[in-house]
Amino acid sequence: MRRSQSPAGRGGDGRCQTGSRRQAFGNLKAGNARPFRVSGPVRIRLEFSVSEMADRAVLMPGARRLDARCLEFTAEDMRMAYQAFRALVLMSRS
Repeated sequence: MRRSQSPAGRGGDGRCQTGSRRQAFGNLKAGNARPFRVSGPVRIRLEFSVSEMADRAVLMPGARRLDARCLEFTAEDMRMAYQAFRALVLMSRS
């Protein structure tokens, strides 16, 4: 799987953004943290290290092959996307 150049919560230099972290924990402690909601549909893409893993995972209904090592799956909501992700990873194992 690909990673972004600047991971979430980190500045361009790789250090954590302390102010954002403090604010987030402060909101959580005060009971002001709102749940992060993802509206559906949710599309996930998986890139496996070898094509044989994708060969096994594509057997899941709804999975679509993008290339030799990549699959895509669209779910109704985040819960189903997470369950599909777990199933695809487990199916890819030998």
